[in-house]
Amino acid sequence: SQALPLASWADRFCGGATKWDWVTQWQVEGKVKGRKADIKASNGQSLLCTCPSKCTPPKEKLSFDLEMGATGRTVEYEGIVFERR
Repeated sequence: SQALPLASWADRFCGGATKWDWVTQWQVEGKVKGRKADIKASNGQSLLCTCPSKCTPPKEKLSFDLEMGATGRTVEYEGIVFERR
């Protein structure tokens, strides 16, 4: 879920909603060393977007370093938590 940065955007872009939901799925591969992970993501596809004018197509490829949670079911990147399902 993403809040709109400006209240005026709600009427202009999202039919009056104060936030929008955006879910993207990626194929990922990487290497783990301790609680750190080097991840490469490709083939991104949008599964849900409740405000189409604000959601952009996924990039073709991403590469980033993550820190795994204590249970190994979550990873964190710049304050964003990703959960394995």
